[in-house]
Amino acid sequence: MRHAAAIGVTVVALALAFAFVDVRALADAAARLPVSTLAWVVLLMLGGALLASVRLACIAADLGYRMRAVDAIAALSLGQLAGAIFFQLVGQLIARSALLARRGVPVAGTVAVTGYERLLALAVALVLGVAGGWFIFGRITLDIQAGGAFFLRFVAGAICAAIGSAALGWWRPALAFVRENMGRGAAWRIGRSLALSLAIQACTMAAYVAAAAALSPDTSLERIAAASAVVMLAASVPISLAGWGVRELGAVYVLGAIGFGRETALVVAVLVGAAGLLAVAILAAAVALARVRPHVQAGAAAAPPIDIVPLIGWALPVLAAVAVLFQVHVPLAASRINVNLADPLVLIAACLLMIELAKARQFPAWRLSRLNLHLVAMTAVLVLAFVHGWLDFGLTSWALTNRLIGWFILMAYVATGALAVRHGAKDGLTMLMRSFAGAAIALALFEIALFAAFRVRIPIPPEIMSYRIEAFAQNSNAFAVQLILAAAAILVGVDRARTQTLAFGVILAGIWFTGSKAGFVGVAVMAAAGLLIGAIKPARLAGAVAIAAAAYAAMDWLPDIVIAAVNAAQSAWSDLFSSGAAHDTTIVDNLKTLPYFPPSGVAGSGAESSQEWRLASLEGGFAMFRAHPVFGAGLGAFIEDYMRRHGAPLVIHSTPLWLLAEMGIVGLIIFAAPFVRVVIDEYRASPGDPARAFLLMALPAFAAIATVHDMLYQRSFWLLMGAALACRPASKTR
Repeated sequence: MRHAAAIGVTVVALALAFAFVDVRALADAAARLPVSTLAWVVLLMLGGALLASVRLACIAADLGYRMRAVDAIAALSLGQLAGAIFFQLVGQLIARSALLARRGVPVAGTVAVTGYERLLALAVALVLGVAGGWFIFGRITLDIQAGGAFFLRFVAGAICAAIGSAALGWWRPALAFVRENMGRGAAWRIGRSLALSLAIQACTMAAYVAAAAALSPDTSLERIAAASAVVMLAASVPISLAGWGVRELGAVYVLGAIGFGRETALVVAVLVGAAGLLAVAILAAAVALARVRPHVQAGAAAAPPIDIVPLIGWALPVLAAVAVLFQVHVPLAASRINVNLADPLVLIAACLLMIELAKARQFPAWRLSRLNLHLVAMTAVLVLAFVHGWLDFGLTSWALTNRLIGWFILMAYVATGALAVRHGAKDGLTMLMRSFAGAAIALALFEIALFAAFRVRIPIPPEIMSYRIEAFAQNSNAFAVQLILAAAAILVGVDRARTQTLAFGVILAGIWFTGSKAGFVGVAVMAAAGLLIGAIKPARLAGAVAIAAAAYAAMDWLPDIVIAAVNAAQSAWSDLFSSGAAHDTTIVDNLKTLPYFPPSGVAGSGAESSQEWRLASLEGGFAMFRAHPVFGAGLGAFIEDYMRRHGAPLVIHSTPLWLLAEMGIVGLIIFAAPFVRVVIDEYRASPGDPARAFLLMALPAFAAIATVHDMLYQRSFWLLMGAALACRPASKTR
């Protein structure tokens, strides 16, 4: 589906680029290009490709993998061609991994080299693109009403999450790693690769300038160069096949802003794109004709100065633990697509884990015996339910993408958590838990600050204001689940009493402002389980409740506090300067006329409509279960039936009832069995194990919320479950 999305973006963008173009004028513009210009464009793109090969070899050497020039050229050219045929980044990784594995570079090393390379290229393209846009358009603006407000909120939230996860989780280990491994030459190595990236962009920019200047000699070269920088930035975003479509659409718009006709701009973009493909094809053909036999160099086979495999095994799960909190609805022309920022990370991490297990000829090892069989059985019953529904009422996109494909994405999250523990054992589990909790706490503070700003009459666009905070989970109940998981992670990942109490207090306050009544029950269940097994100290729990109560009181009294502070400041100013002028009452009057929406109203907001939907889904779910009690009605049956009868989609607001309605008693037993076994086994196990404490707190809380909400497909739950279940006690480790 991801590859289909990339193909769709390419086709739509190309269609838009060609939609308003006169074909005859397009042919005339192409005919005006001199042969010498075509040759120069190809030579410039060929030079850029050769420089990219040099950059690839330098980055690989920086990470400890020396490769011959022919290997770098082959990896670069074949990767570019594969990215043009297959989804850009994935195709590049597949081709490079297959080639470089024969040269002694592991898959994790290829991922690290490619990621490093793409990051540097994107940084240079971003700087040049912003500078070019500023030069062309004179200013850079953000339309608040047309998505600008959400963009600013997203950027601010991402910064807060990164800071929170770093402060609580990965900053000190990362700093120690950089000091130990990068050394004094790090600045030189990074600067060299940045300079090569700049030279590569300069070659592409020169190709744009040569082609555009030949078709429009009266346009200044500076304006053409600035416009080409913007087009190159658009083409570098990996949402299409090797930039095709996006590059052409961007050229029509940006070159049109400096006086180019649509046909001329389109010819320039197509020429540069085709020349780039021709250049890498020439390099690939040259390598193939050279018939250089692949062999592993001594330097490549030796252990690199930086052990890439465990580095990637730590970095990908930690990045996923932060990115999983961002569920983003990306607006398209006629609809929106739901994207989680962690999905690409976990797919790569899952592939790495499978490669490692295949090389070791092992199956994944878990705390729970026969968990692999449980996962196979759950997958099988889901596939059979999908086939059942397909044969009964037809193929539905919700059943295919949301549930069936979504299940395999969830298994990638499980594998990502297991990858962190495979390379870090309990330290990997702790860092993952702390990173996730730090990011979730930072987002809770960010959302509470937005609500506080609303309370004191600061103008906040309605597009980003919500009375029930939900951060970037796009649902207040889902954010409540994330905060409960963060609370359990804090209690097992942080030992310091003050840090634990303060973090837990912020989480409790955040759960209150989500307004999720299921969240209130879930955190109560989690706290009770923690007290029962000794993971929560009563004094720390009391302190956390006091912090949450203080936050509620401060939010309730915030307008009065600000009014008193403004009056006091104005009085002090008058007394200090002995001025008899009357106080400016504008701020105070605005606060006094503030609509009264106290924090206590958060929990009840939207309750009536939510209750109606919930009851309708529960009644329909029970009716479907009674009609199909053993094997269910098939995957997607409820939403398809409700859509047909009412014209609007609705999901069953209960995970157990959804399983009963669409997979029957058989499906419920197969899905519930491993969770019940985990709770029983962990309760009987010896105390003192952080994974045990997390499982015994998180699972009952999640079950309580899932009983009244559709929560089985919460990605953060499966990520942390995968890590906790992979952390085997010493008695089970050979």
